[in-house]
Amino acid sequence: MKLDLKRLLEETYQELSPGSSEALNIELIPPKNAEHGDLSSDLAFKLSKVLKIAPKVSAEKVLKILKEKISHSSLSACVKDIQVVPPGFLNFYFNENFFATILNKIY
Repeated sequence: MKLDLKRLLEETYQELSPGSSEALNIELIPPKNAEHGDLSSDLAFKLSKVLKIAPKVSAEKVLKILKEKISHSSLSACVKDIQVVPPGFLNFYFNENFFATILNKIY
């Protein structure tokens, strides 16, 4: 699932910055503060350098595209919400069914 999210983030980056030659190493990690979601991405910061816009503005652009992509993918069953948090982090929240499925696989 994390790999699927990273793939969508990479696709979104390419859509918003076609022809960019910047090396892309998107982080998708648990945020330090649990209130900020289950995973957090720094993509908007990397994109803001290429587009020469504020990270929060690039995060809003990414959010719009990501929500559309996720709604048409299998990730829609896992991702409950995505939020932009200043200065430009994308925070992912998973639904409870996703965690229940993981726990059932473990036990």
